[in-house]
Amino acid sequence: MLKRIYASLRGPTLVYLLASGLARLGAIVLIPLYTHRLSPAAYGDYALAQTIVSLLPTVLSLGLLSAIPRAYFSGATREEGTRAAGNVAAWTVTLVALHALVALAGISHFARPGSGGITSQWELSCVVVAAAGSALTTIPAVCLRSSQRSIAAAAWQLAEFGTVTGAGLVFVGLLGRGVRGAIEALATAYLVCGIVAVGFVFIGLRGRLHGDVLRRALRFGIPFVPHLIANWAQLASDRWLLKFFGYEADLGRYVLAMQLASVVSLAVAAFHDAESARIGEMFRRDGMPKLRAELRSIQRRYLVATALPSVAVLLALPLTPIFLGPHFRSTTTLVPIMLLLSIVDTAYFPSSNVVYFAGRTKVIPVITVAGAITNLLANLLLVPSLGVFGGLLARGMGYGVRSGALWVIAQQCVREVAPASTTADEAS
Repeated sequence: MLKRIYASLRGPTLVYLLASGLARLGAIVLIPLYTHRLSPAAYGDYALAQTIVSLLPTVLSLGLLSAIPRAYFSGATREEGTRAAGNVAAWTVTLVALHALVALAGISHFARPGSGGITSQWELSCVVVAAAGSALTTIPAVCLRSSQRSIAAAAWQLAEFGTVTGAGLVFVGLLGRGVRGAIEALATAYLVCGIVAVGFVFIGLRGRLHGDVLRRALRFGIPFVPHLIANWAQLASDRWLLKFFGYEADLGRYVLAMQLASVVSLAVAAFHDAESARIGEMFRRDGMPKLRAELRSIQRRYLVATALPSVAVLLALPLTPIFLGPHFRSTTTLVPIMLLLSIVDTAYFPSSNVVYFAGRTKVIPVITVAGAITNLLANLLLVPSLGVFGGLLARGMGYGVRSGALWVIAQQCVREVAPASTTADEAS
């Protein structure tokens, strides 16, 4: 068993786990500062702003972020793949910039000025800037991971971590601008990273704007838009409904508990970054028969990537009240429940890789929408009476529908291809 664990973490995967996880840990590192400077209600508003920042990159790019790795792995060689990915990335930058400008113009015309929470003109503008910068910041990470340049990918993600954390320390810690400063910090950090990413696309990758590239990329990427929006709704609907039904103070504590438990999802996401690149090379070299042969091994690797950080979080949980503000110390009781839900959620990822490379991507948004609808309906039924515990139950139901349905489709995909050994015998 120990050898299997080591095999799951060796090579560039460990670099991705450390660097990619650290890049996403900016918000967690800032928890002690934010929980001392913000009230639970203000912390909840900041969390709602983060949900918008996480959604908009998909909308602004029309799903092209999902088409970049596919373009890379569709090339016959790494050089062809890099050139194809660079051209898709160039269109991604263009669409994100144009759509962000349209959104900012709409905000300046329709949103109310002044300080009025996350729906005021300035805060919404900062959210759009942060989202556009976040979309652009994703491009170098995706390209470097796809090409398995682990050290370069790690360096980029460490720079992202430093920028996000530094901005939060300045705007909230040094300037004391409260929840408005927390949102301004997101905008500033991702604007800086986004500008550097544009240089990476047009200078490093030499991306060019070709009409046929855009048409092919949109055909592949647009089906991911409803999938990613539904995925976002599954993750964010409970937060917005808790606020809508008057649980503002509980919302801040609920979100904080999610962030403490998110160490597991961060580790799984970082592992997924490396594992997807490894599976992509396997697919390029040996096709779907190899994925069929390796499916059980892939699933075990994801299970290990979930179990190890879950145990670490449980062991560290008694120490967390030392670092939290006095109004947030009761949040740790929710964390074990969220860790159990993360196991159900992780089952989605190995199946998604199989379905992705099998070319069955049209089914992914259907399944994700089904999971999101389940989550939303359960939230509407349970949150008004059960509050945060209703949100947890609804989240688990949505995860179960999404992971279970995609597992069934993944099994169909691997049954439709001949085993690797059979393919090899036929070739000989």
